[in-house]
Amino acid sequence: MNLAKFAIFLFFIYILFDLSECMNVNRQDNLSSQGEPSELKTNRLKRINETIADFKRDEEFYKEKIRKTTEEYEDACQNLNEIRCHIEGLEKIAQDITGHEGKNQDLQMHAVQIVEYTNSNVETTGKKRNNEKGSLLAIKSMSHPICSKSLKELLVD
Repeated sequence: MNLAKFAIFLFFIYILFDLSECMNVNRQDNLSSQGEPSELKTNRLKRINETIADFKRDEEFYKEKIRKTTEEYEDACQNLNEIRCHIEGLEKIAQDITGHEGKNQDLQMHAVQIVEYTNSNVETTGKKRNNEKGSLLAIKSMSHPICSKSLKELLVD
């Protein structure tokens, strides 16, 4: 939008400059030939008309671009609302799974509530969970390519 305003501003400056030159030429023409148009004056008027036509094409281009941008914005808003509905649904499922009731927070908070054991075997949620889930996480981390050698070596020893 700023580019369009800048182009319009330049257009008006150009028009004013050309009009001032035309007025000077007109004065000279009036002094020399009393009303006959000069070739220089007609060339300048042709340039002005061509410039006006170019700016009208640019104006139509920007109007079309604004229309498309508005449609894209409306589509993005609709997609955002759908995503928010999906997030709310997933948050409700996560609340049911973790037993967390209360504040409606982002899914990032629910990731903290899922049972994970730190290196010191302290639960991050503060709730008691059985050791099977902790061992399941250890098995999952064993399958990770970076951790697989060190964990397998520990299990063999």
